[in-house]
Amino acid sequence: MAKKLEISFDKLLELTHRLDFFNIMNEGQRIRVLKQLNGDLFVYEVKEYIVDEGSMDSDLYIILAGNTRVEKGKDEFCALGALTSGDIFGEVSFVTNEKRMSSVMALEETIVLQLSQKKFSSLDLEVQVLIKDKVILKLIARLDKMNRRVLKLRNM
Repeated sequence: MAKKLEISFDKLLELTHRLDFFNIMNEGQRIRVLKQLNGDLFVYEVKEYIVDEGSMDSDLYIILAGNTRVEKGKDEFCALGALTSGDIFGEVSFVTNEKRMSSVMALEETIVLQLSQKKFSSLDLEVQVLIKDKVILKLIARLDKMNRRVLKLRNM
């Protein structure tokens, strides 16, 4: 079971400086966001599921450290990909409020920042727009990657 992680604010700020996700914010915005979300850090152990396919939570997750595997299907397992530090997941459920379409499992000790819709709504409007833009870009990149995979399979 995930454990709430308590780290110093300076350590959290240092972690986020290395991650692409937070580069969308200036230093003042980053500090304000991290102060609001500092209590939403969790650590997951090896082979622990962070989200489960079919579950109804709609939080967005930002990987601060660690590696994960995205997978689909319990009976007919299919690994969909890997995510690492700086990546986000849960964006589809975050935007649509629909059930989780896949599961995400920690492949090593993994630290995530969990962003609920309630916390998101409490952020400055300018930061909300920056985060939404980042989520849209991530969705477009993933769609483009899937399209290329489909074309590659079709041409085999």
